[in-house]
Amino acid sequence: MSCSEQVAYWNNEGGTRWKAAAERTAEIFVPVTQRVIDAAAPSPGERVLDIGCGTGRTVIELARRVGAEGRVVGLDVSSLLLSVAREKLAHAGITNAELLCADASTHNFGDERFELLFSQFGVMFFGDPTAAFANLRRALVKDGRIVFACWREMQANEWFWVPLEAAKRFAPAPPQVPPGAPGPLAFADPARVEQILTDAGFVDVQIQQHDESLVIGADLAAAASYAASIGPAGRVLADVDPKTKTDATTAIADAFRAYATPAGVRLSGSIWLVCARTQGSHSAATL
Repeated sequence: MSCSEQVAYWNNEGGTRWKAAAERTAEIFVPVTQRVIDAAAPSPGERVLDIGCGTGRTVIELARRVGAEGRVVGLDVSSLLLSVAREKLAHAGITNAELLCADASTHNFGDERFELLFSQFGVMFFGDPTAAFANLRRALVKDGRIVFACWREMQANEWFWVPLEAAKRFAPAPPQVPPGAPGPLAFADPARVEQILTDAGFVDVQIQQHDESLVIGADLAAAASYAASIGPAGRVLADVDPKTKTDATTAIADAFRAYATPAGVRLSGSIWLVCARTQGSHSAATL
């Protein structure tokens, strides 16, 4: 998808599906969220920009870490998801955070400066990632840092490919996209990520693999229902008729049997945890 298509997607069918699955998705990603926020190490009093903040789960955690003297700006292109985030921030009593509906790749931050740029799966959709990160770098203080998580390749993520392979029997396979095209797997190549950040003006780029065990559902039915509505399988099945969706969900449940445990249906999720800093910094987040 182009940049404009990504914005349209997240404000229409993509945003609607993600909004419906937001609570479950946040629960699934708890191990990842904890790891990325710990790596970012937001300190009391810091100013943080949360890129692609979605429904606000990470904004809340970051706001608690920086405390009353700090400030968090959650940014996303989807007004649908930000509407949920506003409700969550209000319910959590968060007063040191605000939400901004804008495109991080082109938004003019003016005189706004942050100590930390943070993102959990929100930076892989830029049409021109080098230009986008250069724009974001200008919003950092001279000793600022960036920390984000992005997905590794499809084959390293069971929670992507296992339900997708089952779903492809019931609907046309998604079109092949060139490596690095905007989307969830755009940053699967770590060498490309390092080059993008270097070209955008960042230094001391660190990239480390982390594998997580993700509980997709408490049982086969719950896991299959979730997988059939979100992610690659969800996109494949987005326009099928109800009977086909039911049949595909059953097939996904069958595929998940090999991953069922007493603690739920567990599949692997594998990320790159990326840290870098701006010139003039004496320290950066350590992976």
